[in-house]
Amino acid sequence: MKKLFNSLPFRLLLGIFVGIILGQLFNESTMGVVVTLQYIMGQLITFCVPLINIGFIAPSITKLGKNASRLLGVAIVMTLFFREKNSVWLLVAILI
Repeated sequence: MKKLFNSLPFRLLLGIFVGIILGQLFNESTMGVVVTLQYIMGQLITFCVPLINIGFIAPSITKLGKNASRLLGVAIVMTLFFREKNSVWLLVAILI
């Protein structure tokens, strides 16, 4: 039973359930603050994902040696391509 309560799917479902309940109980102004914080955190995560890719994956790819620059370029382009349009400017900054 302890293994069930510590599992990630159970904790995710519990968090969703608690979020739905709290969303029904709190007033609109409190939920406005929560939605604002959610938006800010989402933007921060969206900005950091390409940087994490560059920081952790790039050194590993460059250690491969031959054709490493091509593989690194593909990884960076894929990361930035699947992000929002603002990440295109990060790609431009990297290429310059």
